[in-house]
Amino acid sequence: MNTLGCKWIFQIKRNSAGAIERYKARLVAKEFHQVEGQDYHETFNPVIKPMTIQIILSLAVTYVYVDDIVLTGNRSSFIDSFVQALGRAFSIRDLGPLHYFLGIQVCHNSDGICLSQSQYIQSILTKAGMIHCKLLSSPMATNAKLNKGDIPDFDDPSLYRQAVGALQYLTLTSPDISFMVNKVCQFMHNPSLNQWVAVKRILKYLQHTKSMSFLISKAFNLYLQAFTDSDWANSIDDRSFAILAATKELVNAGS
Repeated sequence: MNTLGCKWIFQIKRNSAGAIERYKARLVAKEFHQVEGQDYHETFNPVIKPMTIQIILSLAVTYVYVDDIVLTGNRSSFIDSFVQALGRAFSIRDLGPLHYFLGIQVCHNSDGICLSQSQYIQSILTKAGMIHCKLLSSPMATNAKLNKGDIPDFDDPSLYRQAVGALQYLTLTSPDISFMVNKVCQFMHNPSLNQWVAVKRILKYLQHTKSMSFLISKAFNLYLQAFTDSDWANSIDDRSFAILAATKELVNAGS
């Protein structure tokens, strides 16, 4: 097996206002020197999911005190003792109540906490060359039809993938774009001009709503609720599977 080298990664950490807060350095392994199937097989990257963040913050608003690692619990005395224990083992700074993490701005009020990614939206629009685009009040046209094999092909698929990849992280505070982002994600391998137009519409909608925030309010109960919708097999790419599933459901219900 290949012996891995290492290198230093230097980053600038910024606060919610965009000003430099501190400089950060990490020593990382050069994993790209390994060959899949020869030096390693399966890999796993423990990246936190947006839904996990929303659930934890919802619990925090309902019960608790929130600190900025992010630490949360239902007793402030326990959190204080835990921070002190961390301080004895590691060099840490207590930044006080949660206000900014993972590029997400956090604002506390009497109703709960508001999450915003306005700076992140600004950076996406800048990279896509749409910082001065016109505003739209919806992320998706009612007559939008996105299908595999759309022509002509988009001449900059790398730009498409970068924009769509960035939009996925934005669904944490903008769940209203989740359906459309999921739709444009299905064409990452070979995007068409029509699909890029759909991505641009999402960006124009974000330009219109970037000052809005996502409120996590105190819950009166913690019962899990889920909502779903259906387009009645309107997609020509996968409607056969939807029809088959619906048929099986009807058969099972009848039996």
